[in-house]
Amino acid sequence: MRISVSDAMAQLTDLVRRAEAVRSAAAGEALPGANAAASQDFLYGEEGIPG
Repeated sequence: MRISVSDAMAQLTDLVRRAEAVRSAAAGEALPGANAAASQDFLYGEEGIPG
């Protein structure tokens, strides 16, 4: 598939614009809670082994 550089740039610009819109919409819907780094801590005991 061959497209011109200007068409590729236009597609990339449109893709970036859409991604920014999705990111902005998702940021407004995020819920507060545990961060990802600690979300699975309940699976392990004090010694760091599965409990």
